Amino acid sequence: MSFTAIGAISLMLFSTPSQGGTPESVRGIVQDQSGAFVVGAPLELSTANTQFDATTDEGGQFCFRSLDPGKYEFTVHAREFRTNRQQIAVHTRDSVRLVIHLSLETVAEQVTVAEGSADVDSLNIAQTQVGSGYL
Repeated sequence: MSFTAIGAISLMLFSTPSQGGTPESVRGIVQDQSGAFVVGAPLELSTANTQFDATTDEGGQFCFRSLDPGKYEFTVHAREFRTNRQQIAVHTRDSVRLVIHLSLETVAEQVTVAEGSADVDSLNIAQTQVGSGYL
């Protein structure tokens, strides 16, 4: 066997393929309660020392790549939806897949009724007539 062949075999055995980083990742999809994609939702993936930010794409999908193994907090802050927070453990050579279902934010309204008299001329009144005849 020639030195070239031995060198080529050694290179194949002892080198690691370059895949743009480690396989540890967190990926998934964000949907509303009806199953529709939530597009452009801001996402955070954080540890005590690091924070990664992203947004969902047109299909509600996201991916955080080349992560160190450990525990992370994953947060979705989508407008008009409740904030979704969860703890995630990323293991060596593992990819975490998530399906996040967001629920609508509850809206509270308050109406205050005060007792007293009002000046009739200052009231804004609209009137509409509805008829069933043809013109």
